[in-house]
Amino acid sequence: MRDYTLTVEDSNLRFLLQMRNMRVLGMALAGLCIAAALRDARSPALWAALVLMATAWPYAAHRRARLAADPVRAEYPNLIVDAALGGFWVAVMGFNLLPSVVLMSMLWLSEVATAGLKFWLRCVAVQLCVALATFVALDPPLAIASDMVVVVACLPLLLIYPIALSALLRKLSEKVRRQKRLLERLVCTDGLTGLANRQHWEWCAEQQLVRVARGECVAAMLMIDVDDFKAVNDRYGHLLGDEVLATVAGALRASVREGDIVGRYAGDEFALVMPGAGEAAAAAVAERFRAAVSGLRFPGAPTFHCTVSIGLAVLDAPVPDVADWIHRADQAMYRSKRGGRDRVTVHAPAPATDEAPALILPLPLPRRAG
Repeated sequence: MRDYTLTVEDSNLRFLLQMRNMRVLGMALAGLCIAAALRDARSPALWAALVLMATAWPYAAHRRARLAADPVRAEYPNLIVDAALGGFWVAVMGFNLLPSVVLMSMLWLSEVATAGLKFWLRCVAVQLCVALATFVALDPPLAIASDMVVVVACLPLLLIYPIALSALLRKLSEKVRRQKRLLERLVCTDGLTGLANRQHWEWCAEQQLVRVARGECVAAMLMIDVDDFKAVNDRYGHLLGDEVLATVAGALRASVREGDIVGRYAGDEFALVMPGAGEAAAAAVAERFRAAVSGLRFPGAPTFHCTVSIGLAVLDAPVPDVADWIHRADQAMYRSKRGGRDRVTVHAPAPATDEAPALILPLPLPRRAG
């Protein structure tokens, strides 16, 4: 199994590669725009700087970030350098309107998408300062108008870069959605059995309680306990105990109806809410599950015979809260245990002063040895 550190390193590497690829594309297309605007310039140093920016800078930025202690944070200074380069070339072009606007727009798209609006404002400040300083230092001629050569040279950056950035953002958003769904499953699911964990199951039970209170339906609850489970752990070990719980959970999942809410309530206790189920339908599911568990066998413990005690409580009228509903099913489940285990007990309404009687379904089967 891969550890968390490796996972973080892989994620950082993917992020750095994405930044490098977008910077390679953006700088190359921006270099084309700038070259068209400066095509009459006679300065070798200027052309050398443009070639270095368009070809070498993306790889230098990637290497710097990759060698940093915090690669993701190291990209922030790289973005500042991108902004400074943009301000420099805008001034060198004499504020040629079309390439300047296109270049700044593409830089701003990257900065906002990568680091947010607050960081983008810092980049804008850097661009303004560098552009003014460069204009004062080099005093290039103003060239606001753009001829057709410059217009054509700007089109690839204007069209290709936003499409590439949009495709990357879509890919990242899909990844975020997948991770969100995975996190929701992890938060709501018991790791061993794959059933709903207690918190999520109780929340679902509360929703059914609301529906019953509105008179929309009846609902049944089963509380299930694996008989003598402590003895399984003590005699055969916790590995077999986990196997028993996972197998019982699988049998429960196979026994219920579509739409029933199955959860692991505690260590060896399971719980089931059956929307729209009356006593007969719930008892039939409970008995089917009880019989399925009774037939389970475990190669690691050939003498072990697994059984469950089940309590059933049908709710057809409002109760104060879910805890009261659970208590009714719990009472019936403990009566199953006191009655000999391996059976289903239905909770019945209590008389005015006496404890609620219990109905046992079906007649208890003779228990096997072991």
